[in-house]
This record gives sequence, C-alpha cells and structure tokens, in this order.
Amino acid sequence: MQIGIIGGGKASCYHLMAYAQLKKKIDFTISFLIEPNQKNANDWLNLYSELFDYSKLPEVFSDLNEIHTLDDMILDICSPNNTHLDVIKLCKTKGAKKFIVEKPAFVNYKELNEFKNLEGITVYIQENYIFSTLLKTVEDILKQYQIKINQIDMNFSKNRINDSLMNRGFYNGVPPHIFMIEIPHTVAIAHYLLGPGTVVHSECEDMSIGNKHFNNHGKGSVLIKHEFATSNHYSSMVCQDRQRSFIINGADNDNNLYSITVHFPHDYKNLIGTIELHVNNNKTNYYELVDNSLANSIDNILLAFAENQDAIVNKDFIIQTSQLLFDAIDKSFKSVFQ
Repeated sequence: MQIGIIGGGKASCYHLMAYAQLKKKIDFTISFLIEPNQKNANDWLNLYSELFDYSKLPEVFSDLNEIHTLDDMILDICSPNNTHLDVIKLCKTKGAKKFIVEKPAFVNYKELNEFKNLEGITVYIQENYIFSTLLKTVEDILKQYQIKINQIDMNFSKNRINDSLMNRGFYNGVPPHIFMIEIPHTVAIAHYLLGPGTVVHSECEDMSIGNKHFNNHGKGSVLIKHEFATSNHYSSMVCQDRQRSFIINGADNDNNLYSITVHFPHDYKNLIGTIELHVNNNKTNYYELVDNSLANSIDNILLAFAENQDAIVNKDFIIQTSQLLFDAIDKSFKSVFQ
C-alpha cells in the first residue's frame, strides 16, 4: 500500500504520528511528501525519522506537478482546505483514484457541487471522532438501555489566539469561518448519531485581539433539527481551557431519563477520555478509556481501501455534512455571546 501525503503542516504531522502507530499492523509505505515550504518539509522529515526509525525517507517535492503518475497511490490531503478540490482534480488526471482528505473537505457550495460531479474516485474524509472508542461505547450504552435521543449539546472550543495572530489557516488574509474549524467535528458526530438534519439557527461573533480584528472567527453556535432530535453546536476560539465534549439527553421506553456526558482527550499526549452515565439524575456508570481516534480513523480508511469496501465517512457523508456547514454559514447572523 503506497501512500503520498500532500501538505506538511500541523495536520500532516498529526497524521504522520497516527501512521507510525499503525506501522506494525498495516503493510504500507509513505512514498512522498508534497510541501512547498522548506522549513515545514524539514520538520516533517525530522518527525518521520523519529517515528519510523531506520526506514527510507520519503521523497519530498515542492509541487505536485513534479510527479507524473499516481496510479495505485492513496493520497492523504493535508494541504489548506481551499486547495482540496484542485488537488483532487489534479491527482485524478495523474491516475489517482483513492483519497483521504482532512476536514473540512471543501470551503463553499461551489466546490461541493463540483465534487458531487466527480466520478471514478473514492474520497474519505478524515473525521476521527466517528471512529472514537468513546463514541463506540456511547453507541453500546444507547443500545443496551434502548435510549432514544432527544437532544445533543456539543462544545468543541480552544484557545486559537496565537494561531490566528500567525494567520494559520488564512486564505488571502481572511481567517477561516468559526464554523469551519471545530464545528465540522460536532456536525459529523451529530450526523452519525442522529442522521440528516436541517440548520434552523446559527450565529457567530468576531475575534478581536488588541488592534487585530478577525471577522466571523471568535465564537459560534448552530442549531440543527434532525428527524427525532435536535443538536446544539457551540465553539469558541478564545476559550482558555480546551473543550471536546458533548451531552446526550434521552429516555427509554419506561420514560427513565438518561444523560450521557462525554469528554474526549484534550490532545495526543493524553489519550484518556471519559463517559458519565446518569439515570434519573443519579450517576450510575463512569468510564475512563484510551481513545486514539486519529489512528483508529486512518486504520479504518486504509482497511476500506485494502478490502475494497465502503467506509462511513464516504462521499455521501462528506456531501451531507458539508451542506450543513455551508447552510450554517449562509444563515448565520452576528451576535454578542454572554
């Protein structure tokens, strides 16, 4: 299994660490890296050397056009989000048919509509929380107690101030919309648990740091109505404490009330997550679980490619979750969060 990685920034390094954890489980070779920034490329190669010991270093190219054929390659796209579609189309002309793409896959309706019409390729989005050990445990709890979900409240927040001051993820000087940073994760989880939905309300707030002002980049919330439940999505980029959590409220057939609180690991250095189960306001179960969701995600995607099977994070998943994100942006209005 030959893998080429496009983009050598922060996301790519996280992917590289996940691949390293799979090297004894899956037979693959990382053949090359595409990265125009020499410092990023050198940092990526140094990390590769640490993680893969005596393996031959991948080739490094500054431009995708330096490679003439990509037949039988899996392309892991970690380049800026606004480049994803063009990268997929260019790789397709070189024979590539298999893609992994970081979230969010695309940045607007126009790109999404063009993606819908691409044929002859398989694209999976790297949405790691769908393959989380914690989420699988939540599914088991829901099944065991026959819980019908009424509502999910989600909070994925962090302190992004330094990244924003360094223009990380900016395109032509414009910062990524608040709904395109952490909300893609929460929308994916809600879609996975509750099915398709409709955005009924969304609002956002700018980020202001000193004399710097970043439009639609500070805080945001989205309300989605699903067939039998609602999901509330909140994200702040000026939160001092990193948050990766959601709360499920529901009931069983006997009208017992259930609350499931999930806290995902804060970062790759501490992969312990927790789940609390409350029944009729009484805490009944507590779980602490190792949750290496990124490695799980890439593992499942590579397995789908190897066995020529479908994965849940497929084209339909990308289209439906992307549509929700763009609808949220389209319907949002400015507010002042308390």
